[in-house]
Amino acid sequence: MKRFALGILTVLFLVCGQLPAADWAQFRGSGATGISADTSVPMEWSDTKNLAWKLALPGKGFSSPIVVGDKVLVT
Repeated sequence: MKRFALGILTVLFLVCGQLPAADWAQFRGSGATGISADTSVPMEWSDTKNLAWKLALPGKGFSSPIVVGDKVLVT
């Protein structure tokens, strides 16, 4: 019985790992292509144009931000 349950859990984890997500939880987004299906993204940014918010972070950042739900996470 334990072997059967372990087999079912293994298959479940493998299948769930293949489901697409709307969040960009990794560098360059899902599939690491850097391409978004959204067609309404701005093509230009500046300190005043197409900027929703700005935040000074302590220290240097060497990683890419990720989007999860309504949050942008940086390290």
